[in-house]
Amino acid sequence: MGQPAGNAKGRWWRLSAGERRFVGGLLALLLIGCAYVVGGKRQQAALLRPPFARVLEIDESLERQTTVAPSLIPGAGDGLFAATAIRRGTAIGHLGGRLLAHEDVPLDRSFIAVLPECVWRETAPAMYLDASRWSGKVHKINFAPAAINGQATGFQNAELEHRCEPPYVLFIATQDIAPGQEIYTSYGPTYRYDRFMYLPPVQAFFCARAGIDCRNG
Repeated sequence: MGQPAGNAKGRWWRLSAGERRFVGGLLALLLIGCAYVVGGKRQQAALLRPPFARVLEIDESLERQTTVAPSLIPGAGDGLFAATAIRRGTAIGHLGGRLLAHEDVPLDRSFIAVLPECVWRETAPAMYLDASRWSGKVHKINFAPAAINGQATGFQNAELEHRCEPPYVLFIATQDIAPGQEIYTSYGPTYRYDRFMYLPPVQAFFCARAGIDCRNG
């Protein structure tokens, strides 16, 4: 005796095996689609977080202006040198990396830069730039003192500049930089210099270049 015409189970089993697989596939796709709709905002936020965070890429034309080589500063490791003449007021390079939201910032903030507040709406939820990777050569720029014993040195030839448009965080030449000249900057008022700047070889290097007798300073 056959199943009543209105019995759904009967209709399902009268389908061929291929038809049942097709209908089952459609139902699975429908369920997946519903899951994405329900969790849409959660999925969108997740795509902005590591390892899927947006990446600010490096301008390769700026990278060609400089080269990385051992720093002239004793114990400083590598430094950044001009490969071509760089005019005062022009960009030396910029920071690149992942744009991060506050909750994704790592405990080690050595390579973390804060984006200018004027771009937070555009980059939301990101407010930070993680330059530990894709940072460009400018992360090799070393510190040099602007003054020693109250006497200006003129060592610093680059400064950090924040802009309200990409690439957001740049280093700008504050004086003409000749090819082969090492590039120096300030790391800002909150950076601790004491562990490095008070090393006798480092002190001797900068004092000699500035022509200052630091033994009496």
